[in-house]
Amino acid sequence: MPLETCISNSVVSVCAIPSNATERHCKNAEVVAPDLVITKLIIEADRRFGDYARCNICIHGSDHHGNENCTDGEYVCSCGRDVKHPEPCTASVGVANVSQRYAGQKCTQGMAAWECWKLAVASKTGGLWFSTLQVGHCGSSQASACTWRLVQVVKRVRKTCSDNSIFKIVERFDQTQGAGCFQNCTGGIGALRNTSDPCWIRCFYSTALGADSGSPGGQIAGMPRQALQSAWEASFSSDDPAYLGCPHIRHSSNNNDHNNSNNHNNSNNNKNNSNPSNSSSIPRPTEALGSLTI
Repeated sequence: MPLETCISNSVVSVCAIPSNATERHCKNAEVVAPDLVITKLIIEADRRFGDYARCNICIHGSDHHGNENCTDGEYVCSCGRDVKHPEPCTASVGVANVSQRYAGQKCTQGMAAWECWKLAVASKTGGLWFSTLQVGHCGSSQASACTWRLVQVVKRVRKTCSDNSIFKIVERFDQTQGAGCFQNCTGGIGALRNTSDPCWIRCFYSTALGADSGSPGGQIAGMPRQALQSAWEASFSSDDPAYLGCPHIRHSSNNNDHNNSNNHNNSNNNKNNSNPSNSSSIPRPTEALGSLTI
């Protein structure tokens, strides 16, 4: 379950009381836009990975990752270990180990619960982030090297549909194997749920991550990791709502949906057909690792 899902599912409540710490999330189109989609891709990548590119939307002249002079609404990508002194990114596909990336951060006294939940998600689910930049996109006129190419768009779903599938699975787990937390919330569950209700939000994370996961020193427990993984994959496994599946959104040239890809900040921003018609003519990475599903 990506960190964007963790943030967006709780951001409604924290945005009710604006602060400098939450502003970039509350106004981030990747988190709060009503037309977000999630795309599952298969790409072929060069095995010579580089630094993970921090690609974020500029808000109030800042990407909040070192660039304080950007244009609002544009994607800004930066690399290097020092966020305050970013370095230009190369054409290499970037990779970051999520567990290692957040290993040094702990939930401490005074931190908001949603910040602790974000760290708990990183600790529990782990995984890898990949960044695929235009400068490395094989066949692109803007590419300085050929480090990755799109093989297939497996499926594109609306984030609202994916969220609903995840919510249902977490609510069901609480009913059958959990503490029955949601039954104490005013809005209830299913079609009646109110995801901006602090009670519902706390129950969601208590069920998924453990009752104490939002507190300093709290144990990370809750649902089995595989159950969370299955909840995330449900929307891609079927088109049938009865099986918590989501319909595939076919690409059209007029589709302006914000693309929240599985790989976290897939910043190439290209709009591709499910099976690119010209894939056979696109150059391949020199030292291809093979196919990655992201």
